[in-house]
Parts: sequence; structure tokens; C-alpha cells
Amino acid sequence: NDPFGEQDGSAPATAAGKAVEDEDLPETIRKLREELELCQQGRQHDVEEMRRKMGEVRDKAKEHIRQLQEKMQQAVQVKESAVEELEAEKARVLTELAEERAHAGPLQQEREELASQLALMQDRSQEAGKEALAERAALEAQLSELRCRGQRAEGEALDRQA
Repeated sequence: NDPFGEQDGSAPATAAGKAVEDEDLPETIRKLREELELCQQGRQHDVEEMRRKMGEVRDKAKEHIRQLQEKMQQAVQVKESAVEELEAEKARVLTELAEERAHAGPLQQEREELASQLALMQDRSQEAGKEALAERAALEAQLSELRCRGQRAEGEALDRQA
């Protein structure tokens, strides 16, 4: 029994079938509008949920970036402190060496030892500086990667919204 009064895909069979079709049409439209409204509400809810989740992801990424920046700053400060200590030691050795030269004489062996210590400390100073720069570069690379991931996650979330 076809609600539109059609039997085999042709026009309504009778005038009564046409009347039933006309009466059912507003009801069908009303039901379709209700379904459309429910779909739109569901879509709006999904959009709001996606925005909330994107906000959470963004907040987590910002916190992680902040923590990495703190760690990077601490690591740089530690390395800078080590470099400063080595520079102070270098200055002390240079001062001793200068005093040694000023007094000159039979202290040649001690002078050579101080020169050797100075060279060793200079090497350590350069090495510590290189390590600090390498560590900073690595931390900056991690930070850049996290930013990219955050942007990618936002892009994916926006794509899902669309």
C-alpha cells in the first residue's frame, strides 16, 4: 500500500490516492524539516565539541612548549655558568702566568705547567661552549617540532569541522 497512491511508479491510481498524497505531503515535509533541524543541532554540537577539543589540544601544546622553553633556559644557564667558571679559571691561570713571567728565572718548569693548564682550560671552555650551543639547537628543534605538531593538529581539527 503506497502512501502516495502510486502502484507501479505511474501517476496516482485514483482521485482518492491523489488526495492522500496531498494530505501526506505537508506531514512528510514537516518530518523532513524536523530531521533537518536535528541534523543541524547535531552538527552544531559536533562543531562545539571539536572546538572544545581543539582548545584542549592547543592548551596542552602551549604548556608543553612552555615547559620545554623552561628546560632549554635552565640548560643554557647551566652551560653558561660552566663557561663562566672556566673563563674565571682561565683568567686566574693567565694572571698566575703573567706574574710568573714578571718574576722570571728558574721557574721555567712551573711556567710550562701553567701554560699546559691554561691550554687545557681553554679547550674545556671551547668544548663547554660548543656543548651549550648544540644543546640549545636541539631544544630549539624540539620546540619547532612541537609547534608544527600543534599547527598540524589544529589544521586536522579544522578539516574535520569542515
